[in-house]
Amino acid sequence: MPKSVVGDVLRVRIIHETAEFKRGEIIEIVEAGASRVAAPCPYFAACGGCSLQQMSEIDYREFKSKIVQNAMKQAGFEDSDASKKVSFLPAASRRRTEFKLVKENSKWSLAYIGNRSHDKVAISNCLILEPELQAILPIITGLIGGLSFVRDIESVRLTSADSGVEVSLTLTRTAKPPANLNAVKIELQQLADAAKLVRVSLADNRSIPIEVAENGYPTMRLGKVDVHLPQDAFLQATREAARLLTKFVKHETRGSKHIIDLFCGIGTYSAALCEDATVHAVDDHEQMVMNLRNTARTGNMRLTTEKRNLFTNPFSAYELGKFDAVVLNPPRAGAKAQVEQIAANANSKSPVKNIVMISCNPATFARDAKILKNAGFILKNAIAIDQFVYSPHIEIAAHFGRL
Repeated sequence: MPKSVVGDVLRVRIIHETAEFKRGEIIEIVEAGASRVAAPCPYFAACGGCSLQQMSEIDYREFKSKIVQNAMKQAGFEDSDASKKVSFLPAASRRRTEFKLVKENSKWSLAYIGNRSHDKVAISNCLILEPELQAILPIITGLIGGLSFVRDIESVRLTSADSGVEVSLTLTRTAKPPANLNAVKIELQQLADAAKLVRVSLADNRSIPIEVAENGYPTMRLGKVDVHLPQDAFLQATREAARLLTKFVKHETRGSKHIIDLFCGIGTYSAALCEDATVHAVDDHEQMVMNLRNTARTGNMRLTTEKRNLFTNPFSAYELGKFDAVVLNPPRAGAKAQVEQIAANANSKSPVKNIVMISCNPATFARDAKILKNAGFILKNAIAIDQFVYSPHIEIAAHFGRL
């Protein structure tokens, strides 16, 4: 049960029940288990963001390691030592987050969704964020509360780019776009200037941009180039995880001359890989692909790009035959359709011999890795990174190869 430890005696309330299971929430800790510790965050009991702050450091690390071990076992790689190679990052390392807004005592506050509820928990600080983001929270709170359209804001996303902090505002589903966009532009620019933000954007509930104010442009250093971040761009949750994963990907694909990077995002791996190989980077996010393409052109990089939906139109076994290695970093849903094509390629005349897969979901990682195993791939190396501190999530990176 979330927020419990082994040995707890609890009073619980059943909040969901099926024929197979019951889901409950803690009402009272009657007797604390021996390994329970005081949560470092004052919002822990009510907030739904973190669920593991009650664990001792030893139990926490063992819990995360077992997640990795179980994923490898489910995939059929029982002998993997990945669970012994988990990199544990410090709490204050997240460079992106999303808040809601709540009004209490006539004042607007940033808020997270509550623990297993739709309640909004007002917060003034968040200990898992990078120090730069933590420091800016009270400034952002005061400024956003003064926006004329504050009641129509559904979410507030903060991203710490290398060039500065970006704030992305999204309207509610029922909100109408502001009639006076010039006035909105002025308000956004005032917010950007007062908080020293690199960009502030406003979008509707479908993430379609409405207005933007900029003081420069959000960029990330990838490999040897600076890549522009489009609005609503995906990037790894922490800088250190991005560094460790890039190092792993480069090491495990060394010697490959033609690499395809699937679900490439902003080009976290592509930009580094093309220093030693030709790279074809593919994603369904049009703006991220366009930005990466422009960066490749201006930087004279050995990199081509393609916009493609890899869920409905995965690269076929035949198309994969021109590449030495495949790198794929799918979202939480995994990449079943694409991995099945990789498995089919294993039996072709030009089989890809090296697959590097990065996953933030151990369950879909296990499913997709098992497909590769059944196609004859062996697990050559694997690591895990605890970049989602105090949550049950963990990042796994694995290299699959053929003899």
